[in-house]
Amino acid sequence: MYTNTPLIESGDLPVRKNTPVEIKNELAVAIGASTPKQLFDGMAPYLNHTLINCCQGGKDINNWVADSPVWRNAMAQIADPSQVTTVYMIHDDLRVKDQSYPNAPSNLADKFLEVFRECEERFPKLKKIVLFNRLYTGWADLDKHKEPAGWNNGWAIKWAIERYDGDVFCEGFDLWTSGQTVRSDGFQVKRNFFKKADGTFDGVHLGERGAKRIGKHMAQVVMNS
Repeated sequence: MYTNTPLIESGDLPVRKNTPVEIKNELAVAIGASTPKQLFDGMAPYLNHTLINCCQGGKDINNWVADSPVWRNAMAQIADPSQVTTVYMIHDDLRVKDQSYPNAPSNLADKFLEVFRECEERFPKLKKIVLFNRLYTGWADLDKHKEPAGWNNGWAIKWAIERYDGDVFCEGFDLWTSGQTVRSDGFQVKRNFFKKADGTFDGVHLGERGAKRIGKHMAQVVMNS
């Protein structure tokens, strides 16, 4: 059973809102940008249900809050939206220039709520929303990805679920670590997980091995929750 390291002593991920329900013949959809696409590809083989990965590179949360080409491309991959019972998501707001700005995670939480509402409208039989926060971003090359972006992301998820006033069951899981530090639950993200097969490294996009390792962990925590 998955146990999670709290972000602080008084805060804990995973967090939940509403009562979980048993979902049969589950069809899940994943939304997010490029690194989420890698992670959900790594997660899919270990799930006991079908996952349609609709993540699109370079499209952050601002592209998913309203009708847009991103949503049209995603919906084109789903034969029958009424069959979708679960949405998985990893999102961030890359338009924020200063991630240390005090309101950055709160503003991101509000955008998560907009995406929740968008999902409710597009998937009429939606029963569950599952969020994962960003991985540690301290090794990132670009300023827009660097810490505290990953740290803020976890708080945004926690607050979004707490603020949510809809009927869909929501839960969030923590993927953030302090660098390579092994958490008390045994979860670890190694720097070399971000090294691609061609030897390149940007601290954001994962290599195949890293995506599979973390994706397997994600599937385990979902199925054991």
